[in-house]
This record gives sequence, C-alpha cells and structure tokens, in this order.
Amino acid sequence: MVEELSKKSCTVTNRVSISMLFAESSAQPAQLQAIVDEAFESTAQLLDGINPTELRDRFKQLTLVYSTVQLELVDDPVAWSRFLATTCDVLQQVRIHQNTIASMGDRLAVWDRRPIGVNEFVASLDRFARMLIEDSRKLRYAIEHQAFGETVHRRPAMVYSDAVCGVMIVLVAINQSVQQDDPLNADCAAMAIFGADLIRSSVEQLNEICERGCL
Repeated sequence: MVEELSKKSCTVTNRVSISMLFAESSAQPAQLQAIVDEAFESTAQLLDGINPTELRDRFKQLTLVYSTVQLELVDDPVAWSRFLATTCDVLQQVRIHQNTIASMGDRLAVWDRRPIGVNEFVASLDRFARMLIEDSRKLRYAIEHQAFGETVHRRPAMVYSDAVCGVMIVLVAINQSVQQDDPLNADCAAMAIFGADLIRSSVEQLNEICERGCL
C-alpha cells in the first residue's frame, strides 16, 4: 500500500504542478476552472487513500530518527550538502519534473530544519483534506484571481503545489525507508520531516487565504 501511494503521489504531484503553472498564465476562465477542479479532485483522491493510522505510526518512527540527526544537519555543512544531493537524487528517481525539483531546492534552501511533531503533521494534513471540501470555492477563487493577503508571500497556485509536493515527499520518504528495510535511515527521516513542514507552512498560508474570505 505504501509503495502504491508513493507512486500515485508522484503522478499527482507532476499533474498538479503543471496545472498550477498553467493557472498562472491562463486567460480562459472556463478552462482554468476545469484545470483547478481536476487538481483538487486528484489531490483529494490521493489524501483519501492514505491510511491515517499507518501514516501516523511510520511518521512517528521517522521523527524519532530525525531527532538524532537534526543537529548534524544544522551544524555540519557537509552533512547538509549530502542530504540535499540525496533528496534531489530521490526525486529524480521517482520521476518528478525538473522544474518541481528545482522549486523544492528553493524550499529546502530556506528550511529551518526544526522538528515537527506527529500531531502537528496530522493536523495539517487533515486541514488540507478538509480544505478541499469546505473551502474549495475560496481556494479556486484565490488561484484563478491570484488573490493573496499581505502575509502570503507566494501566489496561491504555487503554495497549493507546494502542499501537494509536501505530501509526495513524506510518502516517498516512507516508501524509501520501507523498500530499503531501514527504519533508521537518516535521509528518509529528514526528507519526511521536510515534507511535513512544507505541508504545514503551505496549509497555513492557504488557510489564511480562506479565512480572509476571497469570495
């Protein structure tokens, strides 16, 4: 199940990334709405296929591993550079588009590497899933009109794409750990924490858009 979800998440991420790039430049409202709706639907299907109990257990295990390597990633430039290279290699292996890999490189460059707890991660993921149901009209409006508040520094289309990428990175990291039969793999742990933090920060920005009432 983990491997299947990991593969599906890569497909969805590539599809959503292309859709959001198109959303940035499309001038045809009807076509744009159909593209955004398809992106929402594919994301919702991905999230719906996740087993929350299994995800929580596997993520908790990786957070424990990360707690033992966090300081090294913060203090040792060599260890950090190696992790960056490994992460890019993994994303290439699972066939994520190069533009998306470059975007994730930008996100990694500003990542503070702080831990993220299991409950915080699950809450962000749950909020993302509910957002696609409860706030889909507001999200669609924000993306179509590129409406964003003063504290939202990136366009909604790209923030949404980042959130989906975060889900993919967590699932890929978990699958890598399973496939390698190495629950103590530090790179997988760090990747999972980065993906979770990307979900958290992106969902916070998307939530702000929805709370501001873009309709």
